Amino acid sequence: MDYDITNINMRQKYTSSTEKKPPHNDEKNRPLPEKLEKLVSNSYDKRYEELYNELNGCAERVDESLFQIGECFVKITTAQNAEQYKYLLEGLRQHGIEIVPEFVCANDTKEGFSLLVYKVKGADEGSLIKFEEGYNLLSSSVKNRAYSDIKKLIDAGMGNYDITNKGNLYITPDKEHRIVVVDWEKMYQIKDVETKLTALDRVRKKIYKTDDN
Repeated sequence: MDYDITNINMRQKYTSSTEKKPPHNDEKNRPLPEKLEKLVSNSYDKRYEELYNELNGCAERVDESLFQIGECFVKITTAQNAEQYKYLLEGLRQHGIEIVPEFVCANDTKEGFSLLVYKVKGADEGSLIKFEEGYNLLSSSVKNRAYSDIKKLIDAGMGNYDITNKGNLYITPDKEHRIVVVDWEKMYQIKDVETKLTALDRVRKKIYKTDDN
């Protein structure tokens, strides 16, 4: 299969609107966890601080801006970023990139923020495992698939700061122990060949624990 992802625009044009809209839910047949469903449904009139405090009280915090409830990951971001997230995640998954989460919904608030929800298969069995801590759980095939996914992105000129610079990879807690990337907000373009090769080499050393020096 030819993975032509060069036509995915990392910064889709966004048209703002003050009109109250229902959540952009692309998984209507699979309901959200009850406490998350309630939070999403009642988010429109709430301020940022209210949403953050409610999330902090009912969800596990992955980092300063990302929370986990079961297999669902929740981020409070701008409505524009949420729309771009949806476009990016759906586009990459359509091209077979398996390290990408699955978009679930984004519910805008009247302040211009959005409660963005996406899910990671296998994360409902517990917290994600940090890459370094769970490295021994990884099979060769899992490492190969993750490296192949990231190589496709870099070859297409798409960089994710969390991958190429910070190396923020996670491992799912299920028996499959897949490698996933949960943050896709800091995307950038990689234009020249030398930068692509440098980024790819950094990823290779991270995933396969190699050092050519």
